[in-house]
Amino acid sequence: MKSAPDSPDGFSEPEPYGEDSVYKRVSSAAVGLTAFGLLVIFYPVQEIASSAIADSIGEATPLIDSLFVVLTIPSGLMLTVFVHENIHYAASRLMGYDPEISYLPPRVTNDYQFMRRRDSMISLISPFILVNLAAGLIIWLESGSLVSLTAMVCFVVNTSSSGSDIFGFFSLLRRPKGTVVKTVVQEGARESFVFEPK
Repeated sequence: MKSAPDSPDGFSEPEPYGEDSVYKRVSSAAVGLTAFGLLVIFYPVQEIASSAIADSIGEATPLIDSLFVVLTIPSGLMLTVFVHENIHYAASRLMGYDPEISYLPPRVTNDYQFMRRRDSMISLISPFILVNLAAGLIIWLESGSLVSLTAMVCFVVNTSSSGSDIFGFFSLLRRPKGTVVKTVVQEGARESFVFEPK
């Protein structure tokens, strides 16, 4: 049977973090759809892809055009996942924690460590802000290039994969200062708990 971890001195009884809630899943999906919608509205992919390929290799046939697009998307996906998770990892390390990183599935964990609310919020939101700022800058500076197309893929993938991070950030934002988070693994499942100061 699963049990909540003991509360540290001066803290209330633990509350589940709600990582598997329906609200979290819906909000994560909404963030991803919004990112894709922005891309479709403001950056027509096919037009930019054609321009990018023409600028990069000159006259392109439809086959070469399609191949470049097909190759750009998985490249942008892999690059984004790698950078996103390593920013989570670096943020946690810089704040004095001992995180573990994996790519299949992609995630960074701080299991069995009490993590301060502020530190957890910084770790959660850092990849969303940093990757999207970099991608947005590249899209603006390299408009119409293959690099710009890759940056747009990174923007959409990063925003979509940040849905749960954004949910976690705002879940902690409503908690009082001094709150800590602890993640434990029980019966093969990972679950996080929050402890608010008394």
